[in-house]
Amino acid sequence: MNAAPVAYISNTSSDDVWVVDLTCQSVVAVIPVGDDPRGIAASPDGSRVFVANRFDNTISVIATATRTVVQTIDLGASTNVTATEPYDVVVSPDGARLYVAMKNGGSGNGDGTVVFVDLPSGNIVKEVILDSAASPEGIAISPDGNRLYVGARARRIYIVDVPTQSYFADAPGVSTRELVVTPDGQFVFARNSAVRASNNPVHDVISLGLSTWLGERGIVISPDGSRLFSVDQGQDVLVHSVDRSGTNPVVTFVTNMVDTTQSGAYGIDLTADGSLGLVSFRGSDSVRIFSTTTLNWVGPAIPMQFGAQNGSEPKQLVIVEEASSPCSGAANLTVTPLSGVVINPQTGLCEQTIRLTNQGTNGVSAARILISALATNATVFNASGTTNGTPFLQYDLPLAAGASVDFVVEFYRATRGTLAAPTYTAEASTATPPAAPTGTILQVTDRSAELANGRFLIEFTTTPGRRYAVQYSADSVTWKTAQPVLTAAATRTQWYDDGPPKTESKPASVGARFYRVVEMP
Repeated sequence: MNAAPVAYISNTSSDDVWVVDLTCQSVVAVIPVGDDPRGIAASPDGSRVFVANRFDNTISVIATATRTVVQTIDLGASTNVTATEPYDVVVSPDGARLYVAMKNGGSGNGDGTVVFVDLPSGNIVKEVILDSAASPEGIAISPDGNRLYVGARARRIYIVDVPTQSYFADAPGVSTRELVVTPDGQFVFARNSAVRASNNPVHDVISLGLSTWLGERGIVISPDGSRLFSVDQGQDVLVHSVDRSGTNPVVTFVTNMVDTTQSGAYGIDLTADGSLGLVSFRGSDSVRIFSTTTLNWVGPAIPMQFGAQNGSEPKQLVIVEEASSPCSGAANLTVTPLSGVVINPQTGLCEQTIRLTNQGTNGVSAARILISALATNATVFNASGTTNGTPFLQYDLPLAAGASVDFVVEFYRATRGTLAAPTYTAEASTATPPAAPTGTILQVTDRSAELANGRFLIEFTTTPGRRYAVQYSADSVTWKTAQPVLTAAATRTQWYDDGPPKTESKPASVGARFYRVVEMP
């Protein structure tokens, strides 16, 4: 079976963990845990989820295969632990250790500690005392597993050396709850600062100079390290870009995705491929999916409701990949023509605008529109591919129940003239984004223009018979490939962005979109 993203969300007031299937966009399970669950993390293989229960000093271990608690690690019962209130957790890259940020107490001069827990035994290995009045609330680990970075309200980030199991250093002047490490382990981002990783106790703290700071309640970084997504108990997700071309990272505020119907944005995570994110709203008892590509919400907010049960105060969350299963409700995909088949005088192609709607009770992770009964000698010019000889259009984003998306279908026939409309059928599909093309990157310098009908035109020099792939980006860092690849018929080629199926959304629906062309071998 294919893997699908599933989120585990701690609900502090109802003392449980809610499980949300991102493909179906619905709650699929509720798991009772301890008192006031907070931080949550998954093992590298996704088979276990660990939940920090703040007020009963335990860790609940959930088996994702059965969605049940299979082990409870009682930190309060151990004589090796002096602190209380486990607040956040992180798992080592090899899955052999769990590290717990303890918010309150600790022997000596510490106010808060980090507890090392052996897995799977649950035995306490070590408690590392932090500095005075640390009050840690967030913890992150370097990709090599050798450093722990602890966010605290004592205006510093505490750094723990894992091999020696000791307090190593701190980065002063940074007060934060949550923090994130770059994929290469070179920097830690928090609020308005970047901390450079170092083997020396003195760590370089770099001011990012942001007017819109990174959120401190929840923060994640894209798998390629080019974007930061964060929340800070508002109605939005903050998006920042990261430029690592120089000695110091340059972080720039891009936009914020706002949902005025929600409040208290608190936890956030991304899918393994970085294409989707999920944010929890503690004030409105819901979660919502967003696209990291289009920077738009995907489907409506998902309430913490499951049968007669109601969740309360969803906070931290983690997304794992699990074997996909059919959604409990049916997806009923329909296609409605919004226009007749008309000739576009700019392209010489016939085209028709159609609307794909999910009239079912559950979402789908992707969809495909099959086109049959074509007019004689006509082809679908912008087809994503064919299956058993039937051309289709592919949509590689989730489509929630009740949601719709518009497509412009282009037809080619050597003899011009009006065409009879074909037959459209739709089906749920698996997302199959095109592979990144190889070749020479060409900048679009010949011509580009936004047209009155909302489309965007680019024109570039081509060699007849050569293949070209158009790519688009919201920040000139992360690029997506438009469908399909073009074969040049002349020395100049015009290409129009009118949204699906070529690109994931219409150009007018996003704040910015950049284009480039790859000349393929």
